Amino acid sequence: MKQKRFALFLIALLISSLVFAGGTKEQPKAAPATPKDVPAAPKETQPLEPKVALYANITAIEPVMEAFTRKTGVKVEYTRISTAKFLATVFTEFEAGKLMADLIQAPVPVMELLQSKGVLAKYDSPQAAGYPDWAKRDGLYLFGIEYVGLIYNKELVKKEEVPTRYQDLADPKWKNRIVMANPSNHATTISWLVGLKENVLTNEAEW
Repeated sequence: MKQKRFALFLIALLISSLVFAGGTKEQPKAAPATPKDVPAAPKETQPLEPKVALYANITAIEPVMEAFTRKTGVKVEYTRISTAKFLATVFTEFEAGKLMADLIQAPVPVMELLQSKGVLAKYDSPQAAGYPDWAKRDGLYLFGIEYVGLIYNKELVKKEEVPTRYQDLADPKWKNRIVMANPSNHATTISWLVGLKENVLTNEAEW
C-alpha cells in the first residue's frame, strides 16, 4: 500500500499481543507452581525516542533542527537529496510502499509534482494563520526565497562587459557562453527561469 507522508510527528505505540491456545479435550490440571517455576518478570523496555524523518535539499538547516528538538523533544533525522535525484528517490520509495520521510522540503515544482501524484497528504498547519497569502498554496507552505547570483570568469569577460541585470544575459553575444544546471532535471533552475519570465523579462524572445 502506498504511504502518504506529511508534517505530523508520529509516535510509535507498542502493542503487546496475547495469544491463547485452546484445546478440544480436557487437559489434566497442572500442579501448583513453585517459586522456581515462576518465570522472572520481563525487564522494562526503554520508551522509543520520538523522531521525525526529513528529506530536503536545503543548506544551513542544522540550527533549525536543533531548535526544534530543544522545543519539542523530537529528534530530526535529516537526509539531504540533490534536486536532480529528489523525484527519483521519493517516487521509488513511494511506489514500493517504503517511503521513509515524514516531512519533505523541496523546490516548488518538485512539491507540486509530488502532490499531484498523491505522495503528499494535505496538512493545515496552525502556524499558517500568520503566513502571507503567497506562502500558502493548497496544503503546501512556502517558507523561503532562494537567491541566484551570477559568477563570471575574469579572464574571459572584460570588466566593462560584466552583466549587471538579468536582462543583460539576453544579449546575443552571450549565446553558448552561459553555463547553468540542466533545467530538464534541476527544479531550482526551472523555478529561476520561470521567475525570470514572469517577473523580470518583458517578452518571450528575451526569455
